[in-house]
Amino acid sequence: MGLIDDNAMIQEQLDHRKRNLRQAVALAKAQKKVAFPVEVFPVFCQEMIQAYAKIFGCATEHYGLSMLTVAGAAAGNSLRVVERGNAHPAIMYSVIVDKPSTGKSPILETCISPLWALEKKYAEEHRQAYEEYTSAARRGEAVGDPPPRKEIVLGDFTVESVYRVLNSNHRGVIIFRDELSGFLRGMGRYAKSGGNSEEAFWLEAWTGQGYKINRRNEGALFLGSIFCSILGTTQPGVIQEFAVGSKALNGFLARFLFSFPDDSQKLEHKNDKPAPIFREKWAWMVQLIASIQPDDLNQPHLVQLSVKAQQLYAEFYNRNAEEINQCDDEVTEAILGKFDTYCLRIALALEVMSWAEEWMKMGLAEVPNDERDHVVVGTTSMQGAIKLCRYFRATALKVVNRLSGPAEALPLLQREWYKSLPDEFTRIEAVEIGKEIKLSEATIGRLLPRNDLFKRHRQGVYSRIY
Repeated sequence: MGLIDDNAMIQEQLDHRKRNLRQAVALAKAQKKVAFPVEVFPVFCQEMIQAYAKIFGCATEHYGLSMLTVAGAAAGNSLRVVERGNAHPAIMYSVIVDKPSTGKSPILETCISPLWALEKKYAEEHRQAYEEYTSAARRGEAVGDPPPRKEIVLGDFTVESVYRVLNSNHRGVIIFRDELSGFLRGMGRYAKSGGNSEEAFWLEAWTGQGYKINRRNEGALFLGSIFCSILGTTQPGVIQEFAVGSKALNGFLARFLFSFPDDSQKLEHKNDKPAPIFREKWAWMVQLIASIQPDDLNQPHLVQLSVKAQQLYAEFYNRNAEEINQCDDEVTEAILGKFDTYCLRIALALEVMSWAEEWMKMGLAEVPNDERDHVVVGTTSMQGAIKLCRYFRATALKVVNRLSGPAEALPLLQREWYKSLPDEFTRIEAVEIGKEIKLSEATIGRLLPRNDLFKRHRQGVYSRIY
């Protein structure tokens, strides 16, 4: 009789856990997600995002973040938005996070292709200028140093080469790496002072302010008004690379915008392709933004906020400050704090994209200064930036949650199954509970040997570590 009672109690406890697991999964799926607000982009960009997402199946946020970053890089140091006397550049450190084979790389190729076209143009201009210089040198007529090459896209590089390029290119550059984990792991690979010095550069470069390098043999190099954005991809399983060492606490992680969908799926092949007009108009839009000139003496042209945009920004700032003051986690506090300026940077990028759409309608090939002088960050762009900040704050905090332990990094069903397991359990119980949410025995069999998640006591008996 006692054995029957014990078995009944075990089964009742098992059934209770299965019911709780079913409810937990339903609740997790029903939780309100922060949707990516495609509607805040100019009409042409919305149409392009939707067309590409429909055919290739990739998340709309991947296209949106890439477009914002490229548009900001095209403007570079020609424009900065002013708020209470401080000038904010459209610098963005942007990361597309998604599973392998979900089409991350083609998105980047599509969005950054206009900058590669500019890079090709600059290379040809430099070739011609250098030939003229060397011809003059042979005639004894050359004056000064050889002409520096203008660059806008950097791929495989050393931090010293970034110093050199920024020193000769006031407008600025974008770092483009298909896989950003290589960029992170490569810090200090060539730098004489090591990775910490390189990390410090990226921390300061994000602000867009000046940066001074002192070298024993070459003296001092001062970079004024740095503009250097970053765009690349990574996978959810290696997102911890952004928090290795001191990166989570020193603000490095907090400087990144993450495009990180919850349920990205690879779609079946469609025998279709986007209309060529999308690539053509996107290239035209970026070309127009890149043609905007700074003020005299290479100083950024300062863009003002409209009165209403200033009011909206103040409201956003105050709500964000209230959340920061109530926060008791250093990493989360640092992330929230960066959105004070990211809101302005994103608003500037949206505003310039909207103007570029209007300039295309006017048939302009480049932007004259009298058109540039009309640019003011208005209500629509500020409202859009605030919506985008809500999304990017949510994804940044999602990254923080995944960094809290290996259990949080599991996919939703596996994560909720893990939490539902008793402190000590058998393999049979784990499989039985998993059946409730259609988690396969094979998947459970792959998870149980993981010593970062489970402790094995004896044959077929385990306990959770978290």
